[in-house]
Amino acid sequence: MDSAKCDTSIGQLVAGRLRTPRGLLGPTLLEQDKPTGLEGLVNKRLVTRYGTQSSEAADENQRRVEGVFAELAETRPDTVSYIVLRLEDDSFVHVSFHDHTDDEVNPIASSAAFAHFQDEHSSRREGLVDQQKAELVGVYITTIA
Repeated sequence: MDSAKCDTSIGQLVAGRLRTPRGLLGPTLLEQDKPTGLEGLVNKRLVTRYGTQSSEAADENQRRVEGVFAELAETRPDTVSYIVLRLEDDSFVHVSFHDHTDDEVNPIASSAAFAHFQDEHSSRREGLVDQQKAELVGVYITTIA
């Protein structure tokens, strides 16, 4: 996946509005944009980790994750920010910032691409999924090219 360059503020990331023209992470943090308080700006932050059964399973998982990002880039929801990392051991870490309540539509989980990602996920995965709510301690983002 390519990363697009974009200027944004830490407040936009924390508020769940981190987007670039292509829907991918690639902002620049401007010191003057740094908010004084980070609490209460996002309803939920989730970190999800899991392993995959093989590099082939990881490749398929990555293709499906890329499909989710393609759909998010097309629909451009403004209530969620989403980052997925593939680690060198072929495990994955998903980090999501949600600026919607539990009774509102989750733009990630409600997408057709995410449903495709979830389909047969257990056959690609090794072990259980570890998903936890997370507290934001701090953020520093620079241009990612």
